[in-house]
Amino acid sequence: MLTLDQRRISMIFHPERTPAQVVELYPAHLHMNILPRLQNRGVGTRLLGKWMEAARGRGVEAVHIGANRANTEAVRFWSRRGFGEIAAGQLKGRTLWMGRRE
Repeated sequence: MLTLDQRRISMIFHPERTPAQVVELYPAHLHMNILPRLQNRGVGTRLLGKWMEAARGRGVEAVHIGANRANTEAVRFWSRRGFGEIAAGQLKGRTLWMGRRE
């Protein structure tokens, strides 16, 4: 049985593949982890704004993220910032794939 740390390390080195239909529609990927002590203080929103500004400057028109379905706070964060579920009901598993077009 793996410890939580061992599972996290395994996920980092062996990530879940992004489904092709997600990449086709939303080719750019964004990943953010905000420390709990910084959450709900606007840090994520500001960081996302800077990332999207830089991405637009490089011609990015659509971006995707993958959130754990059980992480309702993360899903709420992304939803409030214009990300919607991709292929609703078609993609199963623990990852909820969400996308946003600029």
